[in-house]
Amino acid sequence: MQFQRYTLIYKSQEQINRIESADFSVFENQDLKIEFLLEDAEDGKRYQTVVQQKNKIELVDFFIETKIDYSNTNDIFCNGFQSWTETKLFNKTEKLKAQRRGIKAIGEAYGDGLFYSYKNKKA
Repeated sequence: MQFQRYTLIYKSQEQINRIESADFSVFENQDLKIEFLLEDAEDGKRYQTVVQQKNKIELVDFFIETKIDYSNTNDIFCNGFQSWTETKLFNKTEKLKAQRRGIKAIGEAYGDGLFYSYKNKKA
């Protein structure tokens, strides 16, 4: 994973401030200091962002844009969006399990079953 840029939006003295940068070295202004740390963890590497406030601030939004190279893997991470859907890495030959009968009538409205015609779907 390669970091591209970050955006931090915060409120200080009723004014909205926005910091955008592709430079991940230490950033400091009159309100705060931001550091980006890379740590060794049991399962690989962990990225940590440390924000130290100098004045009273309210965090509005913070995100990091990344670039990920998927060419060395056949897996894709699928995030379940309901309690009955799975969140895991799927390989290209795996298929989602069929919905249980009781859930199907309700769950179909939350998936693509109403607008995508699957081969094995009964008409």
